Amino acid sequence: MSVVTFRRAAVALLAIGCMSAVPAALHAAEIRMALQLGVGQAGVVRLPRPAKDVVIGNPAVAQVSVENPTTVVVFGRKVGGTNLTVLDSAGRPMAEATVMVGAGGANAVAVTAASGKDVKQLGGRTVTWACAGGNCVRSGDDGADPAKSGQ
Repeated sequence: MSVVTFRRAAVALLAIGCMSAVPAALHAAEIRMALQLGVGQAGVVRLPRPAKDVVIGNPAVAQVSVENPTTVVVFGRKVGGTNLTVLDSAGRPMAEATVMVGAGGANAVAVTAASGKDVKQLGGRTVTWACAGGNCVRSGDDGADPAKSGQ
């Protein structure tokens, strides 16, 4: 292979590499965020311009509602994680969010009772408390029955 042919091949490979990297850079979302919601809670996503399409990765975990072209509301449906992608009129992602839905949301406290011979009634059970303004209310538990699990 001559030096000229080698240089042409190197330039061609460099050009191909740059062309494949440009679309990824052009399509990066402007807004990246994380939403922590509780089951039955909602979070608002404000957009810099009108959205054309809104996609939720797992609709069993979270549901979306487009309130107007620049406002999307995400509702926690069941405990789990998913993602949200909002596309603009050209089909480019303009917002991406990781959505985590917990039993009690961002202000939740989960308490797992210890197991052992002195704690037979609640041993191993996790109870979730939702807290706001200095007050907490029991929002759920894992439903584990220590008596049936052998603890």
